[in-house]
Amino acid sequence: MINAALIFSKEGLIGAVVAAICVAISVVIAGILKKRLNLRVSGGYRNLLLMLSPLFSPLLALFFLFIAATGAAEQVYGKLAAIPAALQLVLAWLVIELVKIFSHNKTVTIGTAVISFSIAALSILGILDLVASYLDAYALNLGGVRISLLIILKFAVALFVLLWAAKGFTGMFEAYINGLKNLRKSTKELFSKIANIVIYFIVFIIVLDIAGVDLTALAVFSGAVGVGVGLGLQKIASNFISGFTLLMDKSIEVDDLIELESGFTGYVRHINARFTLIEAPDGKEIMIPNENIISQRLTNWTYSNTRGRVEIKIGVAYNSDLEKAKKLMLEAAKEHERCIADPEPVCYMREFGDSSINFVLFFWVENVIDGRFGPQSDVMLSVWKKFKENNIEIPFPQRDVYIKNASIFKE
Repeated sequence: MINAALIFSKEGLIGAVVAAICVAISVVIAGILKKRLNLRVSGGYRNLLLMLSPLFSPLLALFFLFIAATGAAEQVYGKLAAIPAALQLVLAWLVIELVKIFSHNKTVTIGTAVISFSIAALSILGILDLVASYLDAYALNLGGVRISLLIILKFAVALFVLLWAAKGFTGMFEAYINGLKNLRKSTKELFSKIANIVIYFIVFIIVLDIAGVDLTALAVFSGAVGVGVGLGLQKIASNFISGFTLLMDKSIEVDDLIELESGFTGYVRHINARFTLIEAPDGKEIMIPNENIISQRLTNWTYSNTRGRVEIKIGVAYNSDLEKAKKLMLEAAKEHERCIADPEPVCYMREFGDSSINFVLFFWVENVIDGRFGPQSDVMLSVWKKFKENNIEIPFPQRDVYIKNASIFKE
């Protein structure tokens, strides 16, 4: 507890002046550092340093106050009450700036400021331990676990702070991983999932320890989870393991174009622990369990390259010039802007049909993700125009009808 007479004493005023000078110097130096960062630092480190720049002032203030505290003689330090008080207030300032960096929620920032400065004020006044013992006096014993108001308060604050910190760290890690150009998207997803699991598991253990839960009870909990998996969580466990398998074997990645055994085709947008999100060409988002993707036959149109083949079936009349028809079909394919030269377009005569000689035209596009129906439609229209200009007929089925008894129409 700080004595009011000590605050207004000669040593107390000296301590207040020293603390004010330390804080003022730290603010000035922090401002100079921020300006130099804007001018001289470039690249990825610049964004990181600019994000952390609000911490410069409180960190420098702590540094200078620590030097002032250690430089004062032991018998004098006890009378410089403003220095230890300033240290605690600057610590609260540092906590608030940390929260403001990772959270843009004003309610969270205001709540953190109130809690931080309240704890600092109680500590400066010397009644923090008294308040803590008072809160700890109201307790309830459940088995071998003692639950008090102080433990509940510690648990709530620790849970909030740790979950908030975990969210911030996972977000920073994912941003860093996504910025690495040498890693494949599936590898980035895998690292992100592992980081999330590790960080939140650590948070879970720390919160249990703060709450006073015996960690040996986790053995019983894990046994219960094992029974639950054996009885009713097989699908969840299977999908979870299948999700990691998809990320590790790199059979599909984000933005791949895949086709399932059922014929459903779409783009992979997200590989979650339980399901894979696939966006259909019409905009629908389908969540398919990972187990289904692992266990069934799957076509990945973009696994090793993005090229795709377009197929067009065309029938030509029997009295047409077949060589010319074949040449015109190849010309129509080669003239399209998305048709690539390697592999080059090919055209085959497949069968003698009932009403036509049937051909099939194949040509390749560079990026199948941009679609195949557009080039297919354009080439079909071009073939139709070329056939009309060259008097080549695309026949339709014809049937001859024979009437055995025509007398019924005469009566």
